[in-house]
Amino acid sequence: MKENFLFKVMESIYENAAVLYCLKKKIARKDRIKVAFLATEPESWDIVASVYEEFGKRKEAIVDLIVVPSFDSNLNLPMEYSYEREFFIKKYGKIIEAIDSNKNVIDLRAQKYDYIFYQDPYDMHLPTEMRSYCVVRYSKICYIPYGFYCADVFWETVFNKNFFRNVYFGFMDSQTSVNELKSKFRISTILGCHNFEYLGYPALEPYLNMKSSHKNYRICWTPRWTYDEEMGGSHFFEYKERIISLGELFPQIQLTIRPHPLLFANMVKLGLMTEKDVENYKEELIKKDIILNQHDMIIDIFPNIDILITDISSVMIPFFLTGRPVIYCSNNIKLNKICSKMSEGMYIADSWEDIIRYLNDIMKGNDYLKPKRDAIIDSEFRGHDNAAKAIVDRVLGV
Repeated sequence: MKENFLFKVMESIYENAAVLYCLKKKIARKDRIKVAFLATEPESWDIVASVYEEFGKRKEAIVDLIVVPSFDSNLNLPMEYSYEREFFIKKYGKIIEAIDSNKNVIDLRAQKYDYIFYQDPYDMHLPTEMRSYCVVRYSKICYIPYGFYCADVFWETVFNKNFFRNVYFGFMDSQTSVNELKSKFRISTILGCHNFEYLGYPALEPYLNMKSSHKNYRICWTPRWTYDEEMGGSHFFEYKERIISLGELFPQIQLTIRPHPLLFANMVKLGLMTEKDVENYKEELIKKDIILNQHDMIIDIFPNIDILITDISSVMIPFFLTGRPVIYCSNNIKLNKICSKMSEGMYIADSWEDIIRYLNDIMKGNDYLKPKRDAIIDSEFRGHDNAAKAIVDRVLGV
């Protein structure tokens, strides 16, 4: 028993030393830096899209887009291409497929990428050969958080140590995140093996200047995917039928439902819905002329939305920056400092009756929290301009 424990300790020390050695290695100087982006989820591509497109403008860089099939080993989702390949081909024309028709995985090492950007910090979304603990041995891993985290309870999940130990450049969403990671990886940061920096969060920049028609009849509901109380829970079952009835109370509205991409798969896995239940619910939405948008980026959805009804989610931050009203469905999670400040400009709903009351007020023109939201935007979020350029400049050493 003791020998087994000592073996595991020695193995861990060796493994960590090997990772630090890889992170510390310098990249040879060259005329053009070779960069790849691993695209795993169209729904959150807008987080890194501006950085990818900025690289494409630079003569100092060669940039590739490698599209990975939507996959989750925990939810038993198969590694097969579906909508994500068509999405990226339509958007950019040229892509590289991570998996060929024979299920062979691209050899990233052979491509000799200097830097590889990951779209999320979850290795389970990738085939083994593309996971961070493999790639760190031959390329520098870069990461931009896939969401602006809004509660400290998410820290260990969103900033999991097993992924970030392999990250060379972490371009974080706030200085608070930078400080937390530097504390977690104190020695390796001092050694220059990790570079956690705050240069602005590129995902937020487009929303700061987003125009609105203020018609107040286009509503979007974004239910959370999990019923885990420690992760904020969800109001999906409580409100999934009631939300459909909104059209009867407010005939003038256009309703969009934008669930988390994993919501239906997780409901089936937990036994809360069957595949047939999901199919029936989607058919009911169609009959009621309700838009179910599961895969578009929120940057393509939110310009056409006037009011957001949401569970705790990173999507509430960018929508808040448009200055439009947010109805936040409360839970037992304590918001962090920045989102707690934001909550002063959001309508907090503890029940369905609260939601209806707020909608009545807002749609009558009584959006009384509008001045508060504008003040919070000006005081807390005006530091995200030109974030994509700053990140690319840093990687290229400009």
